[in-house]
Amino acid sequence: MEEYEYDENCIQVLEGLEAVRKRPGMYFGDVNSPTAVGHMIDEFVSNVIDLFLQGTCTEVRVVLDGDFIEVRDDGPGFPFEKTVHGKSLVPRVFEELHLGATAFGHAPHVHLHSLGGVGIAPINMLCDELHCSSWRHGELWAMSYEDGVLTRGPEVLEPGVGRGTRIRFKPSPQFLGVVKPDVDAVRERLLSATTLVAGFVATLELDGKEERFECSDGLASYLRMRDAKAAPFFHLQHEDSEMILEAAASGHAEQTEWSTWCNGRPTRLHGHHKDAFEQVLAERGWTPAHAALHLVCAEPRFASPTTDRLEDARADGLDAILREALANFEC
Repeated sequence: MEEYEYDENCIQVLEGLEAVRKRPGMYFGDVNSPTAVGHMIDEFVSNVIDLFLQGTCTEVRVVLDGDFIEVRDDGPGFPFEKTVHGKSLVPRVFEELHLGATAFGHAPHVHLHSLGGVGIAPINMLCDELHCSSWRHGELWAMSYEDGVLTRGPEVLEPGVGRGTRIRFKPSPQFLGVVKPDVDAVRERLLSATTLVAGFVATLELDGKEERFECSDGLASYLRMRDAKAAPFFHLQHEDSEMILEAAASGHAEQTEWSTWCNGRPTRLHGHHKDAFEQVLAERGWTPAHAALHLVCAEPRFASPTTDRLEDARADGLDAILREALANFEC
């Protein structure tokens, strides 16, 4: 074998967003399957859910239009008027890593993917085209990118009374082996989003046809899909300054089938939030057939980057909330 010398010539330094194009799988998973493009859609939909939780938005629309994907909302628009070091903040969000929704004060931040959020910039870097139009304070702003480079704007197109943001993007086959999402997977993710966030509305538009998803009773519907006639049936929706909590349980069994989430992410290995609910159920002597729990809070702490298990001491306070809710419930 030829002798190998490890020196400074072996070290490659990737500047800026070059790392995203070099290894897109690190950000979006398997780029040779539809899951990567699905993750891109999840990023935008998750940002809209943040706005919903803030009370400034009600719905999202995902449009699959040939090679393009559009995500629209009825929110307050991107803050184009804000600047950082003399440069508009919004283009920076589309161009720089680790500058995302938190720059706009979104807290808590929801992610619909177990890989976690990567922000808008990596999506932009992997697209042939990306166009953004957004109503803000009576003005319609617009900007466009090609191959991750700003080619237009940001600029005001017109005054008016519109509302919301539209992002239209074309994933690049140069970096992604599959550039179109799995329609069934998108449908399932929108249904999941509206189930986890009660009252949120999502629409999928494809070939001129629309599918609307809305679930006013959240996890209650989730459990009824498993057993519509299960009894007893417990459902709690709680919100305070620290958290949003939804819990449901139904039926009787020797062992409970658990489903848990934190900030929209499935916690497949559960964690402190499930432990708290399970403890309170045990105190009541109830082993339900099915139980589901979704906790939303600011900056939750997980056991690993894949967010499979919640390791957050704040979840210990859930037991008091759940205990009070179950105090007079007939198990």
